Amino acid sequence: MGAYIEDVHGTWDEDVQQAFHEAWMQHKRAQVVEVSGHLVGVVDIEWREDDLYLARIEISPKLQNLGLGAEIIEGLIDLAASRNRAVALDVFDVNPARRLYERLGFEPIGVSGRKIHMRRAHI
Repeated sequence: MGAYIEDVHGTWDEDVQQAFHEAWMQHKRAQVVEVSGHLVGVVDIEWREDDLYLARIEISPKLQNLGLGAEIIEGLIDLAASRNRAVALDVFDVNPARRLYERLGFEPIGVSGRKIHMRRAHI
């Protein structure tokens, strides 16, 4: 995500990023993604009143574009649908993951600065 952060926010500031991630970890929602016992990513979801919010999904660059992220998101879509909820997320406008989200049925519903708010209605 570093390249996207720099594109959106300018020069990388280690102190700012450290503070951001420390605050994020306070939520204690992060779940690790393991494949064959190896840590390969992280997922953070939040159940909100109307939807399941995918706050973060990060997959190791070495394992991107192999379908793992899509598989995880499809599982979250199914989980949300079992509770009659939509799935929502935000993505930076420069992040190529946006194409994956669109392919999985997410539609833009708004913009805040460089973040695109997306939502996939439950089926």
